[in-house]
Amino acid sequence: MKIGVFDSGLGGITVLKELIKNFPQNEYIYYADLENMPYGSKTVEELNKIGINIINKLREYNVDKYICACGTLSSVAMKNMHEMALTENKKVYGIIESIRGNIEKYNGKRILIIATPATISRGLLKEEISKTCDKSKIYDKACDEFVYAIENFQNDEEYIQSIAEKYLDEFQGKVDVVVCGCTHYVLYEKYIKNILGDVILVEAGNSICEKMSNECSNRSKDSCTCNKKISIIYPKDSIKFKDNASKILVDYIENINFIDK
Repeated sequence: MKIGVFDSGLGGITVLKELIKNFPQNEYIYYADLENMPYGSKTVEELNKIGINIINKLREYNVDKYICACGTLSSVAMKNMHEMALTENKKVYGIIESIRGNIEKYNGKRILIIATPATISRGLLKEEISKTCDKSKIYDKACDEFVYAIENFQNDEEYIQSIAEKYLDEFQGKVDVVVCGCTHYVLYEKYIKNILGDVILVEAGNSICEKMSNECSNRSKDSCTCNKKISIIYPKDSIKFKDNASKILVDYIENINFIDK
């Protein structure tokens, strides 16, 4: 099976890593839309256009399934992307529906949703979690600087910690579960736990794999076996992205073909 995965940058690479680990026999095409990053500050019209354009680009690779590894696009543009994929009888998996299916076991716990401004203002993720976790106290917080910091300051730990404190300090001692509504944010796990303690982190990669496991028979328990090709498409001159993506996917680097377009 050939699966198309897409996001604005490094966040979706964390989802891709989980997919490769759980479904190593699939072939993966990853589209990094760095030219439109960040998505979180864009309008609904802009996001719908971006989503449709990416589906069109991945169609060229004849993928069997699409995975929107972006919380912002999943909360805003899924309807249009679904409709487009349905014209070829294919499916788009998104972050919102996947997290919703993986959060019920935490009903009754105190939950914090962190995401981009577009995802938080849309309110869809909080609404869906509230349906499943009706006994929980649910907070949400737009962390609009996280994506920029993750893409540009990966090695500056002091700066990253200060950004995390800016958004999360107010929730110390108040939450048990943190839902990463943006796929970039799992890369901040260490800093999140530095501030909030040993919280449970719910992130998109595992949630999407749980959802797909009901439809795919080749889920693997061997996290280091990958026999298929992985193609990562990214804009020219994005050396920093390539370097950071290589670090995240170091276990599978021999299978990766980076394509700069």
